[in-house]
Amino acid sequence: MAAAATLMFQRQQSLVHRYGTVLSFATENNNTTITHSNNPKQRFFFYNTTAAATATITATTIPARPVKWLHGNDWATLTQAYAGMWWASRDSFVQVEWSAYFRQLEAASFKMFRKFPVYQPTDWMDLSVTHLSVFWKHFQKRQTYHDKMAFAVIAEHLQNYTQQSIPWPIFPNSPAPNTIAVLPYLAPLPNSDHRLPEEALRATLVSLWQIGMGRCVVAVGGRLDQNETHQVEAVFASIQDKIEMRFMELHVMEMQNVDPKFLPKTALERLQTALLTQTWSLPPTASNTTQAKLQAARITQTKADQWLGPNASRWEFVYFTEPDLILHARPSALPAFTDILRQNKSISAHRFQPLPYEKNFPLYTRPEKILPREFTTQMWTLDPLNEQMACCDQGKWYASNPGMNHSIPLLNNRACGAGIAEFWWQCGFRRAKYRYYNLSTIQDLHRHIVNYPFLYVEGGTGFPVLDLHQRTCRRQINNCVEEESILVEE
Repeated sequence: MAAAATLMFQRQQSLVHRYGTVLSFATENNNTTITHSNNPKQRFFFYNTTAAATATITATTIPARPVKWLHGNDWATLTQAYAGMWWASRDSFVQVEWSAYFRQLEAASFKMFRKFPVYQPTDWMDLSVTHLSVFWKHFQKRQTYHDKMAFAVIAEHLQNYTQQSIPWPIFPNSPAPNTIAVLPYLAPLPNSDHRLPEEALRATLVSLWQIGMGRCVVAVGGRLDQNETHQVEAVFASIQDKIEMRFMELHVMEMQNVDPKFLPKTALERLQTALLTQTWSLPPTASNTTQAKLQAARITQTKADQWLGPNASRWEFVYFTEPDLILHARPSALPAFTDILRQNKSISAHRFQPLPYEKNFPLYTRPEKILPREFTTQMWTLDPLNEQMACCDQGKWYASNPGMNHSIPLLNNRACGAGIAEFWWQCGFRRAKYRYYNLSTIQDLHRHIVNYPFLYVEGGTGFPVLDLHQRTCRRQINNCVEEESILVEE
């Protein structure tokens, strides 16, 4: 217990120094106040607990941060709002016909967006996610010793993220404590040469725990040959030190013999029917057809309890995410999310893509797969806990691409040329045939990304990231609502 108390105090001090606040941590046995001199305004937080398992940090006096939103015509297409996750109210969620046929993972987002307007914070630090699986698949195409070396580096970064993460303050009216999150999870094969899906799931759960999410349900297909339930339970056991710091409900839901292609659909459909099995009624705006379908799909109370836990009436909101998306959210902005969600609108995050950079892979010996240390671009740090800083979305922007038609979006599989299936940021990595070691050649081959600042999220994985949809942001003082905010000098 003494060691745990020491660790808690060290992490509290770390939070204070990052947040620049006065924090007050109260327990049933004592009160501890930690001050930090870089505090422009006096702010207080309380760490309230009657037992370690029910611990929480609550912000009590900081005003909620204003949030400016992107929506509608702010995107050329709805695809640019896609992040692999969404946040919605329970009333909105139960009105979507999840029983309708679909199998693409992306459809789980677009069905929600087309039913209820999607909103996205203009400030990238208010809500963003780092997507991991494409990153490790970048190294996975040959299954060589070099690739396994890269897997080990990625695993180490994710483990460091998980171990070093601490609970962030929960502001009054934040939707997180009253949110149930669902994560459809496809476990790696027993003979897989890496366990990165497990590491990614662990990191994703910790990122949800960090902002105070109420309950996370990991849905698996129940394939006996992979023992998926056991794998997920092992992940849960590995983060029990976090749960003892601040409680979050965890449950693995086994759905027998579900085709992996239909895992997201089945998970959302069964969560929906679990919610409808409760005593609540459908919103009056739901169509008669929707009501008939959903009422017919009700499940037993026992199954509903497994999905929803012992406090089913608590879940006012639903959060859907792929199991490899690390969430970054500014705590003071979350109260504004509640207002949007209660208006029957959905929320999406900015989707970040990590980049393979030599500084993170110093021993990696396939130079065509990573960016060299000498690669020239700007490096920015985004800190969700810095109340004096914002990075405001500036829309889609194309870097200088000599010889390319700038009017053609670089978002599809033809980004690097006809018949070449790569993402836009990967075009320069198709360079093994060039046999070069000249930095100017490297810069030219990576002209798609050379003028995009590399972003580092404070408290994140340690890998530089770009926006998946080629959008950029502008760093400025204060927030994105105030038009006259001072720009940050580069």
